[in-house]
Amino acid sequence: MATGRIFNKGSILWTVSGSILRNTNKIVRISEALKKANEELELAAGTNPNFIYREGEAMDAIYVVKSLGIDPSNGKEIYIKKDGTETYTWDAKDKVPCGINEPKIWGNLNTMFRYKGITLNAIFGYRYGGQMYNYTLVSKVENIYPFDNADKRVLYDRWKNPGDNAFFKGVRDFTTTNATSRFVMDENTLECRSISLGYDWEAKWLDQVGISYLTITGYMEDVFRISSIKQERGLSYPFSRKFSVSLSVRF
Repeated sequence: MATGRIFNKGSILWTVSGSILRNTNKIVRISEALKKANEELELAAGTNPNFIYREGEAMDAIYVVKSLGIDPSNGKEIYIKKDGTETYTWDAKDKVPCGINEPKIWGNLNTMFRYKGITLNAIFGYRYGGQMYNYTLVSKVENIYPFDNADKRVLYDRWKNPGDNAFFKGVRDFTTTNATSRFVMDENTLECRSISLGYDWEAKWLDQVGISYLTITGYMEDVFRISSIKQERGLSYPFSRKFSVSLSVRF
């Protein structure tokens, strides 16, 4: 954690603080029981990646079948087997690590600006590097019937006719989309977690009414979020943007 003053002169004060964190891990050895469990998971199908632990790999590696994308000629997904050959058939035995769900660096950035009685505070969070499996696209675009509560990309972005270069498989293909590298995406995110703006009154009339301290502050949480991945929020935890105002008085 580092803190510095950007500007400090007269009634103006501007400070910035931030942190940079990095964490890496590698599995050195696992038990025989876990190896047996891995054998079962490696053969299991599923729309989400399995938690598989292999010696020499990271604990949060994302195991999926490699994909070359959608074939423009027929709207089917092209998979890559472990031996490097191509196929239209998804096979759990071909799952390999295709990303790590751990950022290369992450941390916070805080700033405070003060001018006379006005104080502005903002807290940001960021992460850079690492990958994420975008389950929103799997569940809302492909593994859903078009007449259900589907994403609009079902109608506009899925393959329809020969020659279409589409990210999503054919709109008339109702087969289940299992875990594939097509949905493993780089995640770089900057978010403003909270911001507050306050004003401290310093006026003669306060003393006249017996007030020694008076301040009003407005707060906002989850102000904005910029990410390289577009996904539905609130799937694993409640998401809400909060606004509040506080008034503090001391007599």
